[in-house]
Amino acid sequence: MDTALHRTYAGVRAMRGSLGAVADLLAVASFLGAATALAAGTDVPRALLALWVCALATGLLLWNVRLGARYARLAARCARRARRSDALPRLADAVDAVSHATRALLAGGGDAAFVLGVKDALGHLAEMYGIATGTPCRVTVKTVHAPPGHPDFAVETVCRSSGSPGGRSHTSIDWVNDNTDFRLVLKEGHEHFFCNDLPGALGRGYRNSHLTDEVIAADELPYHATIVWPVRGRIPDDPDIWDIVGFVCVDTRRENAFDPHVDVAPGVALCHTLYSGLLRLREARKERGTP
Repeated sequence: MDTALHRTYAGVRAMRGSLGAVADLLAVASFLGAATALAAGTDVPRALLALWVCALATGLLLWNVRLGARYARLAARCARRARRSDALPRLADAVDAVSHATRALLAGGGDAAFVLGVKDALGHLAEMYGIATGTPCRVTVKTVHAPPGHPDFAVETVCRSSGSPGGRSHTSIDWVNDNTDFRLVLKEGHEHFFCNDLPGALGRGYRNSHLTDEVIAADELPYHATIVWPVRGRIPDDPDIWDIVGFVCVDTRRENAFDPHVDVAPGVALCHTLYSGLLRLREARKERGTP
């Protein structure tokens, strides 16, 4: 894919360089020629020919502009792919940190050590997305459980990466029905939630319990783009059913920061790695009678 993209990029750049100069010169020269011919009283056929050549040159000029725009888009994509290549080692560091934390937890280690290891992993993942998108990102892990006697599922924050955008902390319970992203994933079976324009989504019915009316009215949204994945595993007795134990969320203050074609997969990979540990954490808390 990258090789094909670079070939296309090089081809468009070459076409822009040669045809662009020709089109610009033809457009200017033809326009001046046509204007001069008409002003000098040249006969009508010659004037029409001059106008036709001018129109042709104008078409070439417009084509040149379109090639320039495509060239700019391809240049941006190539730059993004280059940043992503630099970012991938951070994903490996994140997976390694989760693996070590989970092994310690399964061997009888405490919750605190596991959470500390996961927080370290989130720092690596936030750094990866920050490099790939060119803007600071925050990553959060949350657990989900069904409180006895309550009709909804509760979502609680386990930990966040350091250097979170907005500088805000939120540790209270969120309810799935009050949050479009959690509801779509947990109750409607979406593979993930992706939004690059949360301010715009608010006008289309998006709900988020962190975004109160006061925050929205003051235009103080802590983040403008997000991806949310379920931390899930298949139930052994019924592989068609997924057991969702939590969520991983990445967000940033810049709109249109994420690429849906390439930025979803790293989060899925971390969620698969995180499932066993988060499942054990849920079971241990249930044994102690804590959510």
